[in-house]
Amino acid sequence: MAKLISPSRRCLKENAPLYFPFCATNSRNVLKDYKGSWRKGIKILFLGCHDIMNVLTTIASNSICDGRMTMHLNHSCPLTFARTILILKVISANEFNVVEDISYLWDLWYNVVWPKSTLDRFVMDVKELLDRGLPNNWFFIKSDQLDELKDVWKGWLLSLDKKLIDSSQIEKVVKVRSEFISNGGRFGKKLLNKLFSLKLIEEAPTIEKLSLMMISKMEIEDFPLLLKKKLEHEVDTYFETGNCRSSEIPSKAALNPTLLEPKTHRWLVNIYSCPFDAYLPLPWSELEMNLSESTESHLTLYCQKVLKNLVASYRNLKKFPNFYFCWSDKLEYFHMESAEKFDVIDCSTPAEELGLPNIFAYCSPRLSSPEALLITESSLWATLASSIAQHVEKTLCAPVSMIPTLYGFRIKNPVDLGCLTLTKNERFGSFSPIRFTWSPAPQFKNVPFCVSPYIEVFLKKLQKKCYFMEHSNGEQHLKENVCFKAYTPLTFSLVASRLTQHERKNKNPFQHWTFWEVAPQFKLAQRAANDWAGYRPVRIVTTVQPFTHELKTLFNKTKVLFRAPNLRLILIPSKHLLKINLQLFATKESEKKYPINWEDQNPDVHYIDNFDLIYHKNEAGRFRSLQLSFFLPQKHDLTSDHSAVLIELFTGSMMMTMGAVAGMEQQLVKKPTDSGPLSSVFPKVSQDLYLETVKCQESENEFVVEVGINCKDVPKGLGFTTDRELPCEAAHQITFSLSEPVGIKPLTLCFPHPFMVDLIEATLCHSDRCIRVSLKKALREPWPASFSEKPKWDVDCLSEWKQSPTWQGSVSELMFHVAEQNTTKIGKHLLGLGNLGSVMHIPELRQLSPLEVVRNVIGTIFNYFEKGFDIFLTFNVSSHQSFAEFVLGAVQTKEPDFAFRAHRPILLSPCGSPMLLISVLDCRLSKKLVDKGHLKAKVATEYLKRVFVQKKSKHGPMFMNTTVEGSNLLRYVLRLNSTKMKPSSWQENNLPLGKDSPFLTTYISPLYREKCSYLREEEDAQSKTSDQFFYEASATGDSQPNPCAVCGKLSRDKFKRCSRCKITAYCTVECQRSDWRKHKLVCAKSNH
Repeated sequence: MAKLISPSRRCLKENAPLYFPFCATNSRNVLKDYKGSWRKGIKILFLGCHDIMNVLTTIASNSICDGRMTMHLNHSCPLTFARTILILKVISANEFNVVEDISYLWDLWYNVVWPKSTLDRFVMDVKELLDRGLPNNWFFIKSDQLDELKDVWKGWLLSLDKKLIDSSQIEKVVKVRSEFISNGGRFGKKLLNKLFSLKLIEEAPTIEKLSLMMISKMEIEDFPLLLKKKLEHEVDTYFETGNCRSSEIPSKAALNPTLLEPKTHRWLVNIYSCPFDAYLPLPWSELEMNLSESTESHLTLYCQKVLKNLVASYRNLKKFPNFYFCWSDKLEYFHMESAEKFDVIDCSTPAEELGLPNIFAYCSPRLSSPEALLITESSLWATLASSIAQHVEKTLCAPVSMIPTLYGFRIKNPVDLGCLTLTKNERFGSFSPIRFTWSPAPQFKNVPFCVSPYIEVFLKKLQKKCYFMEHSNGEQHLKENVCFKAYTPLTFSLVASRLTQHERKNKNPFQHWTFWEVAPQFKLAQRAANDWAGYRPVRIVTTVQPFTHELKTLFNKTKVLFRAPNLRLILIPSKHLLKINLQLFATKESEKKYPINWEDQNPDVHYIDNFDLIYHKNEAGRFRSLQLSFFLPQKHDLTSDHSAVLIELFTGSMMMTMGAVAGMEQQLVKKPTDSGPLSSVFPKVSQDLYLETVKCQESENEFVVEVGINCKDVPKGLGFTTDRELPCEAAHQITFSLSEPVGIKPLTLCFPHPFMVDLIEATLCHSDRCIRVSLKKALREPWPASFSEKPKWDVDCLSEWKQSPTWQGSVSELMFHVAEQNTTKIGKHLLGLGNLGSVMHIPELRQLSPLEVVRNVIGTIFNYFEKGFDIFLTFNVSSHQSFAEFVLGAVQTKEPDFAFRAHRPILLSPCGSPMLLISVLDCRLSKKLVDKGHLKAKVATEYLKRVFVQKKSKHGPMFMNTTVEGSNLLRYVLRLNSTKMKPSSWQENNLPLGKDSPFLTTYISPLYREKCSYLREEEDAQSKTSDQFFYEASATGDSQPNPCAVCGKLSRDKFKRCSRCKITAYCTVECQRSDWRKHKLVCAKSNH
C-alpha cells in the first residue's frame, strides 16, 4: 500500500476522463542533447508516453545505437498501451510492407472511420496478438497487466462484431465527437468560458477555433495562396470529421475502436490532439512538389511520407530495441519497478500536472550518470511569468543559480537568453509547450548544509506553495494556484529532506527551523510527510467503500460542478461536519461564501493533501467501489469521532464522505531507502591534524566558506588548487593545503554550482585557526562540463542559410529574424538597423537590459554583414563616461572589448536559425595573458593584424557600443556558443587555438524573444509598434531612417553622410559641421 501515495495532488479525473491516443506536440529525438557514453547501450524511460512517435523519431535519428537500445514505456491508461503494443506489433511483423501498408497504419493510428480493408486487417492483427501473444524476445510486460490488455483487445473485437460496424452507430459517434468538441471537451463550455475570462486560456475552443489553432502552429503564412488554402481545408476536414486520408474512403465500414472508451464506447479524446502536430514544422519544398496534382491531401501525404521513413528506419535495425511496458501513474512507476537507472528520462506529462519538484525528487535517483538527461515540459509557463527564466525561478521558488544546490539539477537550456528557435505563431503560442533539459549537478563534498538567508527565503516560498491554502485573492493569484496545484506537504518534505540528507546524526534535522511552523490544520500532514521523507515509520490508512447511491449522487453532482477537480482530504469531527452541512443547507446559493472554512470554530480539523484514490470497476465498466489510502503519523491522537471527507481544493465544496477514520484499516510501513544519498557524507577524521569545513553560506552570487584548522601550532603556507581545465574559467572543486604544520592533509571541497577561479578570495586567519573563502559563482561562464561535451557541430558541413522561396515580407527574411529579437520599449530605432555604432546612442544604450544590449550587437552585425562589412569592434561605455570622455578614451586607448571577423556565408544552424560563423579576439583576455606572461605582446599584435586587417576590403571596421553588463553577457554568449561547435577549417589553419589563446571560434544567432498569448495588452501594442517601425525602416536599403548623430532626428529622407567614413549620418550640413571636431577623432577613412 505504501507504493500508492504520491507527492502530487490527486485530481478526480474519473468524473470527466480524458484520453490521449496521440501526442499534441511535435515529435522529437530525446537523445538529441545526450553527450554521454554509448558503449554499453542506451536506456530510455518515456514517462507518460501517449504514443510511439518520440520512440520512432529517436530510433531514426540514432542508427549508431543499433541493437543497443532499451526503452521503457510508461502511461497511466491501459487503453494507450493496448494501442501502442498493437502498433509496435504491426510495424515489427515480417509481412509488414512499409510502402503498401502505410495507409492501414495511418488509419489505425489516427482516423475515426475505417474502410473494409482496414477493418479486416485490424481484426486479423488483434486475433494474432491474442493467439500468439507478444514477441517474447523484445516485448516485456508483467503478466497481470498483460491480462488486462488482453481484455481490451477482446473488447475491440467484440465491439466490431456488434456496435461499431452499424452505419447508424457510426454516424452517432461522429456526431457525439463534434458535440464533445463544441462543448469544450472534458471541461465543458461553462468552465472554459470562465477560464477564458480569467485569461488562463486564449479562447474557449470550438471546431473552428481548434482548426485555426492548428493552422497557426503550422506557420504557413508565407506559403503560396493555393497551397495554403489546400492545407487549411485539410485541417478543417479533420476537425469536422475526425479523418485525414490520402484518398476518399470507399465506404464507411467501422469505427476505430482504439479511439473509444472500452465497453462504454464513449468519445473522450483530448480535443487538442491532432495527427499533424507530430510532423511539424512543414517544409514548403516538399509540399510544393505535389502542388500541381489534383489531390486535396497534401498535408496527409507529407505526414505519411515522414511516418513511412520513421518506420523504415525502425525496420532497418539489425536488432529491435527491447521494450518494457508498465502502465501506472507517472510517479508511481518509480515504486513499482526495480531500481533501474536510465540515460534519459523523457517526461511527456506537463510539469504542472505532477509538480516539477516532485519530478526531480523521483527521477534524480534513477539517472545513471552526470551526463544523463531529464526532459520536462511546461504548457502553462506564460500564466506564471513573461519569460522562460522567470517561469523556472517562480516554479522552483529560487533563482537559477541556486537550483543545483536546492534540487540537484542544472538546466542545460540557456533560459536567460530568450529562445534559440523562432516561433512565428503568437496568437496560439501558449498551446505549444516549452521543453527543458536537465542534468544532475555535482553534489557537495566535505561541505555541511547550512540554512543561509537565501536558502531560508527559498524554503519559505516553497513551503507556502506546498501547504496550499484555499484562499485565493485576485486573478493573478488564481493563475499561479493553477501552476502550483500539484505541490503538497510531501513535496516540501522531500526537498527539505534531500538538503539535510547527510546529517544522519539528527533524526529530524530541520525541526528547529523557525519557519517550519504551519497552521494547526496542517500539522498532522506535516508530521506524516516529514516521517515518510525521513524514512521513519508512518501509518497507511485504507478504506474501501462500496459505490453506494449516496456516493453516486455526489459523484454525478461534482461532474456538473467541477471537471477533474483538485482534491483535498479533511479529517473532521462528525458533529462539526453535520453543523457545517446544516449551515450550508440553510444558506441560499447566492449567499454562500467560498472557499468554505471547514476549520472555523473547531481546531480539531486536519487537512491531508497526500492520499490515493482508486475506483474499481465491474465487468460492465461501471464503478463498484472506491478505495482511499492516506498517511498518518505513527501517533496521531485522532478521536473515534473523526470522519474523512473529500473536498475540492479551491472552493472547499464537499465531494464525498468516506466514513469514520477509526473504522479504517491501518498498517505501519516505512519508505524504502534509495540506492544512495544525494549529498556526500563527511569522512571520519581520527587524526589530531586535519582541515574541516565549519560552515558554508550560499547566496545567489557566491559561496562563503569557513574551513576550520585543527592543530596546536600556528598554521602557515596556505595554498589551493582547483579542477579547472582551460579554456574554461570555472571549476567545481577546490583543494586547500598548508605547508605547516607538517603532516596535515589537504581538504577538497566540491560545490554544485561552478565558481570563477580567478576571483577566489582565500584568507588564512592565524588567530582563529581557520580559512575564510569567498567563491564567486560563474554566472557568466559556461559550465565546465560544456567544454568537454561531444559530439560538437561540424560547421564545415552545415548548409548555407537561404531566404525561403515563399518569403513575402517587405524586408529580407534575415532582417525579419533580427527584428524578432526585439523587446525594447525605449529607443525604437535600436533595432539592429542604421548606424548603431554611433556614440550618440549612449544615453539610450545605458537604459537597456544586458540581454537587449547583446541582441542589439547581434542585430547590428547581421545588418552590416549583409551590406558587406566583415570586421566589427565593440567598445564598453562605462556608466560614468560622458560623450566626449568616451570619444577621447577610444582614441587614446584603442582597446575595444572584442574584435569580430565574420565569415561568409551565413549558415543554417541545427536549430533552424541563421548562424554567422565568427572569429573573436577577446581583447581583455589578451591583455590579461600578456600581463601574466602567457602571451607575448608582439605575437598578439601580429595575429591581430593578420586576422582583422583586410587590405582588399571595401569597408572599414564597424564600431559598436556595449555597457559593462552587456559586454559581460556578450562574452558569455560567445563562449557558450563556442562550446557547441568545432572550429572551421579556416579557423584551425589561421588562428592560435591553444588553451591560452585569446581567440574564440564561435558563432552568433538571433536570441529570439519569448512569445505567448498572455502578454499584457500594453506590452503587446508596444512590441507591434516597434515591429512596424522595423518594417518601415527596412523596406528599402536606401530609405532607412538613420538617426542624426547630433540631434537624433529621424527622417525618411536620405541623410548626408561623412565623406570619409561613409558611416556617420547627419540631417543637415549644420549638424555635420558642429560635430566635426569630435567626429574627426574617431573617423576612419573608408574605401567606398
